[in-house]
Amino acid sequence: MKSPGSAQQVSGARNQRFGRHDRGRPFTRLIMAFYLFVLPASGFAQGTIVAWGMGYDGQTTIPPGLTDVTAISAGYLHSLALRSDGTVVVWGTNSSGQTNMPAGLTGVTAVSGGFFHSLALRTDGTVVAWGWNSDGQTTVPANLTGATAIAAGSQHSLALLSDGTVRAWGRNDSGQATVPTGLTGVIAIAAGRFHSLALKADGTVVAWGLEFYGQTAVPAGLTDVIAIGAGDHHGLALRSDGTLVAWGFNSEGQAAIPAGLAGVTAISAGGYHNLALRNAVTPQSAVSDLGAYVGSQQTIEGGIGNALRAKLNAARAALAVPNLPLACQAMQDFINLAKAQQGRKITAAQADYMIAQGSDIKLLMGCPTSTAWMYP
Repeated sequence: MKSPGSAQQVSGARNQRFGRHDRGRPFTRLIMAFYLFVLPASGFAQGTIVAWGMGYDGQTTIPPGLTDVTAISAGYLHSLALRSDGTVVVWGTNSSGQTNMPAGLTGVTAVSGGFFHSLALRTDGTVVAWGWNSDGQTTVPANLTGATAIAAGSQHSLALLSDGTVRAWGRNDSGQATVPTGLTGVIAIAAGRFHSLALKADGTVVAWGLEFYGQTAVPAGLTDVIAIGAGDHHGLALRSDGTLVAWGFNSEGQAAIPAGLAGVTAISAGGYHNLALRNAVTPQSAVSDLGAYVGSQQTIEGGIGNALRAKLNAARAALAVPNLPLACQAMQDFINLAKAQQGRKITAAQADYMIAQGSDIKLLMGCPTSTAWMYP
């Protein structure tokens, strides 16, 4: 679960705010999101965390001295970090005990944060849970052993077992904790707000739970899947060829894959957004991808579209020589044209994307930050 529940403390009548499904309206409180990243590269210490976004409850305030982090998970208003020694550090709001990590918890291999609860997977295949237990989401089944992966949904929890079966517990008003009968051969799991996903070894995806937004309607013929993600009301799948498939609620475009997106190696689904990690790309392939995007935008007037592609073709030709100054100038010309036509012959969103991609390509090319050397 990447984007859990309510920003309010849970007590008394406030529990009713979670209602049945909040059907017919987006879960607007999810705009108060924050992000965690483990940074292994230069500029930051190895295995340290950078966090940003809403921090009113301390969820973006990294505990001093926290290093050697190997895995992270963001709950709604709390954060978890797994260290290389198998210990866990938790911080943020503690309205429901979600940061009250059990004393002596060690030997942990994975962590997952839900709305107001937390899960930890231990090396012995057992699962430890703590925090809000309104629907039994932290009441781990007594006989649960052999777990290899965990996923915390809004108010339900999932565990993948070594025999390829799935166990679920917690809130089940939409069937999100009712694992389909006979489900075996599972290699990965993901938990959304009111739905659950399982990836099978044969590359197919199984979904169960709330179907109101189509989040459990896995596209027909979807195969060759190697990774999955569950947002609040949508599903995301990465195929072995590096392409993505998404389905479910599309209020913010979260189920619409960007044109030309390929070469993806990892994914993550947030409440109403997605992240994709791509393979390292060459400047030539990046220019080609951007050209494919321009060509796919039918709302761009033909003359402007042709002019944009001409700039990209000039950049690609200069790279083939190679002539870096000409290639950089061509990309700058492309950016300038997108800026000039923004809100006129090109929508603001299209122009923003093209300008951002063009700027990234210039960095990939190694273009100097100063433009004084360029041709007039």
